[in-house]
Amino acid sequence: MSLKHAVLGLINERPRHGYAVRALCEERMGDLVDLGHGRVYDVLASLEHAGLVCGTRERVGRRTRKVYSIRPAGRRELLDWAHREPSSSFGLQDLLLRLLAVGSDPRAAAAIVRMSERHARAVLTAIIACRDALEQRGRSPPWSEVLRGLERS
Repeated sequence: MSLKHAVLGLINERPRHGYAVRALCEERMGDLVDLGHGRVYDVLASLEHAGLVCGTRERVGRRTRKVYSIRPAGRRELLDWAHREPSSSFGLQDLLLRLLAVGSDPRAAAAIVRMSERHARAVLTAIIACRDALEQRGRSPPWSEVLRGLERS
């Protein structure tokens, strides 16, 4: 799961200050992501240090806040990540973060859903192969052999 990319996605929608980013993460993802105290601000600082966002001090209401805008390198990173094939540990949180990252672009969201579906089907195929191997042998087979067999097919 990548909070970094979720934060980039929110800033890609429009420039935001840290509190707004944190509030939107909580609103859109609920308790799926642990935002612990200061975690969003740490992510924003690392994104700025990496040159993916730019922070400028601006007056927001009666306060001066650091407002972050995405840089071209940040936009490239976000899109590269959103369209990257998922890892073997890909789960629902990852899907939601990727959808959050692409914002309101329905074509990008549809591509991510299709990619996630392909991944889920491959995982389900592996689970079924493990179940079938277990049922055929009546005991646990060497799982690495079962999964290697899937890779060859």
